[in-house]
Amino acid sequence: MTGDLPYNDVVSMQAGNMFISKVAIEVIKKLDEKRLDFVRTKGKDILDRLSDIKNSKILSARGKGFMIGVELVDDKGNPDGSYALKIRNRLFKNNVICSLTGGANHVLKITPPVLIDEGSLNMGIEKIVEALEK
Repeated sequence: MTGDLPYNDVVSMQAGNMFISKVAIEVIKKLDEKRLDFVRTKGKDILDRLSDIKNSKILSARGKGFMIGVELVDDKGNPDGSYALKIRNRLFKNNVICSLTGGANHVLKITPPVLIDEGSLNMGIEKIVEALEK
């Protein structure tokens, strides 16, 4: 992947269409208690890791399971959509797709696929941490 992700592109596993509906059915078939425990445990680990980042632009990291948001603000504590866009584009160039949400598009939305393997998840989280630590 090269260049920036166009600003208004929709990046969401919740987007609705017939293909996504079929994918959702297949994902549901693969869900079991072991997978749900993995999502819960790794989601908490991700939040802990994000909370440890020393960056004054991070107001908070919160979420549950694999639905995580990192709220980014400027030096005065105001929502910082331009910084969030910079981080999102940096991640995109490193093959990690996140989206922006919030009133000022200042929240980095991290939603890994529920069926992701642990190695790929860890690699993606490392790239997110690196982007936020710069």
